[in-house]
Amino acid sequence: MIDFIKKHYLFSLIVVAFSVITIFFSWVLFKGYFFSDDFTWLWHGQKIGSISDVLQFKMASFYSPVMNFLFALWWRLFGYVAWPYFVINLILHVGVSVVVGFLTSKIVKNKKVGLIATGLFAMAGGAYEPVIWIGANLHLVVVLFLLLGLYFCWQYFESKKVINLLLSLVFIVLSLLTKEIAVVGIGLLFLLFVYNWEIKSFLKDKKLWLYSSFVILIYGFYGWQQYLWQKQSYWLSSGTWDFNLKYLAKIPLVLFDVVVPSQWFVGFLSHKSAILIAVVILIVIVGGLVKFFRNKVLWFTVCWMIFSVMPTIFFKSALWWEPIASRYTYLPRVGLVIGLSSFLYFLWEKKNGVVKYGCLFVLISIIVYGQVVAVFNMGDKYPFVYQTGESLVEVIEDARVSEFDKICVLPGRPFENNVSYIVGAGKVVANYAENDILFVEDVNNCPISYIIEWDKANEKFIKYE
Repeated sequence: MIDFIKKHYLFSLIVVAFSVITIFFSWVLFKGYFFSDDFTWLWHGQKIGSISDVLQFKMASFYSPVMNFLFALWWRLFGYVAWPYFVINLILHVGVSVVVGFLTSKIVKNKKVGLIATGLFAMAGGAYEPVIWIGANLHLVVVLFLLLGLYFCWQYFESKKVINLLLSLVFIVLSLLTKEIAVVGIGLLFLLFVYNWEIKSFLKDKKLWLYSSFVILIYGFYGWQQYLWQKQSYWLSSGTWDFNLKYLAKIPLVLFDVVVPSQWFVGFLSHKSAILIAVVILIVIVGGLVKFFRNKVLWFTVCWMIFSVMPTIFFKSALWWEPIASRYTYLPRVGLVIGLSSFLYFLWEKKNGVVKYGCLFVLISIIVYGQVVAVFNMGDKYPFVYQTGESLVEVIEDARVSEFDKICVLPGRPFENNVSYIVGAGKVVANYAENDILFVEDVNNCPISYIIEWDKANEKFIKYE
C-alpha cells in the first residue's frame, strides 16, 4: 500500500479528498440552494457580456475580474439551477485539499503526512462555509490560486527551474484578482523563504532576487490600488471594517477558534473573562513556541495562522471576542492542518506510552469536536437559508406566470437590510427591472402588483393573500 501511494501520490490524494468530501458534503448536491448574496452574484454575472466587462466591472468597491469571469460563465452555463454550482464547489474543495497535501508533503518532507493533511483539510471542520455557500465560493478559488503560487515557489527551491517561478507569479496575480484576502500571500511567501533560508544560496540566486522584486512590486501596487478603491467605500465609512489596533487583542481567541470552534460557548463570556482567556491562550502559544523553539513546523503553523487571519480580525462585531465568520477560517485552517497532521504522524510513529496515547486522544477529540460542530451548524442553519432561496424563486416564478408588471415586498423577511438579493432574484428568475421591485412598509403602499411576504410559521416566502 505504501509503495502504491508513493508511485501514485496525486491519485492517492484525490481519492482521499474525494472520499472525505463525499461523506461530509455530498448532501449539498440534493438539498443546497441559492440564498442571500448568491442571487446578487448571479445578477452581477448576468450583466457581464464581454471581456471588457470582465476586466472593468466592480461590485461596489470590490474588484474581481476572476469573479466576473466565473459568474458570467456559470450563469450562461447553468442559469439559476443550483446543483451544478455545488458540484463546482466540491471540485474546488477537492483541488484545494490536494494542493494542501502536496504542500504539506514538501514542507515536512513526508508524503504520508501530506496524505493525512489532505484528509483533515477535506473535512473542513469549522471552515465549512465556502463549501456549502455559493456566495462564499470565491474563498475556495482564492485559496487554491494562493496555494498553487506558494507550491510552485517551493518547487523552484527544489528544482531551480525558472518555469516554477513564472507559474508562481501567475497564480499569485490570479489570487489578487479574485479576492482581497489574497493580500496575505506576501506574508505566506515570506514564511516559505524563512523556512528554506540559506543565506549564501539566496544571495547568489539572481532569478530569486528578480522574482522577489516582482512580488514586492505586485503586492505594493495592489495594496495602493486597494487603498484608493476602499478609502471612501461603505465598508470603511460605516465602520464595518475598522483598522483599529485594539482588535489585535482578539488574535489569540481567533486562533483558538480555528483550532477549537468556540461558538457554542463564546456567548457565555464577558469582557473580563474574554480578556483572561485571551491572555491564557497567548501564554500557551508563546510557551509552546519557546519550549519547542527548534520545531520549524510549529513556528510555520502559528505564523501561517496569524498572517492569514490579520485582515479579517478588523471586521466589526457586536462583541470584540466573537469568532470570525467560518469562511474567513478557510485559509488559516491550511496552517492548522500542516501542523496538526505533522504532530499526529509524529505521535503515531512514537513508541507506545501514556504520553503518546494521551496526546493522540486530545488531538483526535479536538478534530472530532470541530467536525461535530460543523455538522450541527450545517444541519441547523442551512436548511432554513436554502428554503428562503427556494421559496423566493417560487413566488417570483409565480409572479412571472401571473404576468404582474411589479412586485411588492413586505417587511419582516430574513436578511432584511439586504435588498439587493431580492432585486437580483427578480432579475435572474423573471427579468424584473430594479425599479419594478418595491420594498414597502404595508400593503396599502402597494400599487397593483404581486405582493410577497415572509411566512414566519413555515419559514418561507409566500404570496400575500
